[in-house]
Amino acid sequence: MITITSPLSGTVCLGCGLGTLTISFDVTDSVSGVGPVTAKIDGTVEVHDGDSIPLASLALGQHTLTVEARDAAGNTAEGSVSFQVSVTFDQLTKLVEQYYQEGLIDNQGIKNSLIKKLENAQAALGRGQPNVAKNILGAFVNEVQAQSGKHINATAASTLINCATLLANTL
Repeated sequence: MITITSPLSGTVCLGCGLGTLTISFDVTDSVSGVGPVTAKIDGTVEVHDGDSIPLASLALGQHTLTVEARDAAGNTAEGSVSFQVSVTFDQLTKLVEQYYQEGLIDNQGIKNSLIKKLENAQAALGRGQPNVAKNILGAFVNEVQAQSGKHINATAASTLINCATLLANTL
């Protein structure tokens, strides 16, 4: 029997280099014993129980974790879950807030300006103006670039730029 506990089916993970995805599954066979087990993401990336996969290594979009096992008697079993890697305006806003709380953005005015740009871009998208939203995200990227190494930690700035670029590419 194959039980996949992470990721759960339907899980949405924040992409763009933020964090990791922990792989967790259990394979049992009380009759003949468990033989070889293979697990892959999207049929190509081999993973193991307990692995932490950097989300940066996964493209935005839908993915599938498949676990295949063979028991000592030669019988096979398969289990799979689908999950999604995405970037949303809300997630990017939370990241700006998190970086401010952690001191990686050290100026409240810059934090507020970045969040206002994200709110305006999301509002433009809600009005059916994806090109306007992309332009506002471009302004967000420009501000982050201008403050990188000054009021925004360079590594944090790089992550914010990557996230905003990925988000703009999905609009």
